[in-house]
Amino acid sequence: MYTGICIQERLTNSFRTYLSLFILFFSILNFNNVFSQGSHKAKTSIGQDLGSDAKIFLDDGISYYTLPFRFSGKDWLFTLAGAGAIGGLMTIDDNVKNAVVSDNDTETSRSWTVGKEYGNILFTGTGSVLIYTAGLLTHNKKIRVTGRMLIQSLLYSGIANSGIKYITGRSRPYVTNDQYQFNWFQTNNDYISFPSGHTTVAFAVSSVFAERIDTWWSRVFFYTLAAVTGYSRIHDNQHWLTDVVMGGVIGFSSGYFTVHREIDRDKKKSSVADKMNFNLSLKGLDFEYNF
Repeated sequence: MYTGICIQERLTNSFRTYLSLFILFFSILNFNNVFSQGSHKAKTSIGQDLGSDAKIFLDDGISYYTLPFRFSGKDWLFTLAGAGAIGGLMTIDDNVKNAVVSDNDTETSRSWTVGKEYGNILFTGTGSVLIYTAGLLTHNKKIRVTGRMLIQSLLYSGIANSGIKYITGRSRPYVTNDQYQFNWFQTNNDYISFPSGHTTVAFAVSSVFAERIDTWWSRVFFYTLAAVTGYSRIHDNQHWLTDVVMGGVIGFSSGYFTVHREIDRDKKKSSVADKMNFNLSLKGLDFEYNF
């Protein structure tokens, strides 16, 4: 009887969490849609929008995964410095685990539920598809593009995250106290700790919302929420500190990359439009393009 009550209580809490996050997503999206310039009904058909987004999805994906081949010497220097920093942090992984997980009681764990669910790919993935679908069906370009970028960021970062997990095969902290235990090429959940998937998802979503809304409060709010997700994974003894840091880097970079690819496309369109001039005269319509 007691077990049944506990299960029902957990289901109720999960439902409330999902509902709250769902409302949060669409409230923020609505704020962004109402108060941002460029929120308008598109004059294209659903088929045209799908085709255009599919092309962008593919082009951006190729550019994202081939980015290292275009690195300059300075880029590689920063990359190596980042790898060194991760290696340095790894030396305190066990200390952080002992400090954070020591008070891991039931009541304290519940306070981090929002962070954990925010990084749940089932919820964020579904929410992103719903946002994209809403924009597509209502011909609202602002909403559709935001939904598309969320899906892009989640997919790009998710593939990168899964690949690194499989290759490194790091043991989760509940399996061992040895933060240097790597088993290489694993699919067993106990040995795919690095990087944190929940943290990657949280930062992939937060970076799109934060950079898309482009205000100080959006960055503080969304990046704090993603950081809470990362902390919850350490607190629940599912990940090491460096798992969370690396997950955050992957999620942030994918979202930031996706948003700024869109910004670059908009700038190119504006540049082309500025060079075009249409002049109406008695002789007819004159077209001028300035190189």
